[in-house]
Amino acid sequence: MLINIWEKILNYLYPRRCPICHNIVIDKGAIACPACVVKLPIIKEARCKKCSKPMEHEGEYCFDCQHKKHYFDEGYASLLYDERMQRSIAYFKNHGRREYGEFYAKLLMRSAYRIVNRWQVDILLPVPIHRARTNARGYNQAEVIGHVLSKGLSIPIRTDIIKRVKNTKAQKELDISERKKNVGGAFALSEEVSNYKRILIIDDIYTTGSTIDEIARELRKRGVEKVYFLTVCIGGGF
Repeated sequence: MLINIWEKILNYLYPRRCPICHNIVIDKGAIACPACVVKLPIIKEARCKKCSKPMEHEGEYCFDCQHKKHYFDEGYASLLYDERMQRSIAYFKNHGRREYGEFYAKLLMRSAYRIVNRWQVDILLPVPIHRARTNARGYNQAEVIGHVLSKGLSIPIRTDIIKRVKNTKAQKELDISERKKNVGGAFALSEEVSNYKRILIIDDIYTTGSTIDEIARELRKRGVEKVYFLTVCIGGGF
């Protein structure tokens, strides 16, 4: 009862805003405007069987996955990273809209529940950000999403066995070759990670996959057998 009262007080003082249009959500109990939700760029067409990018051509894999070695086994994303989602994720990461993570995570749970169940992972592993960025932002967006997913999917989450030891540039500022170099050696793993054989990496965006690949490569070196990923958004395929 006290929790419900406290939530009502917080909602009154700090009304929830829609992750898509960023206006105050009118419908009580909703975490996004229903009109915005139906317009989301949900990926419904053919997907790459490796990275989940939507594809316009026939075949099993996108151009990237046909020509590049990935260290992960498979991945899944719910939404295309279009202009609307670029603005939404920017607000989430850089403008204090931490509550948007709940919406993203619940969207992922609904669309990816079956595939995650098939993967049978041991733990969730959010992509870490550097301590300096955490201090500036106040939170790690991947952890926010990961904690909601952990509770909803009943899968343990670990945020203490991988650290970002290199304060890298933002990947969006770099081209494909620079992105790979940018994250090289950026992560340090504890010995405890070798206790897990099937790991699910959580992040907000997948574009070239350089960050997830670098983490997956390090996990493989520690004996992890299967590495998967979930992201809210993903870039288009070819």
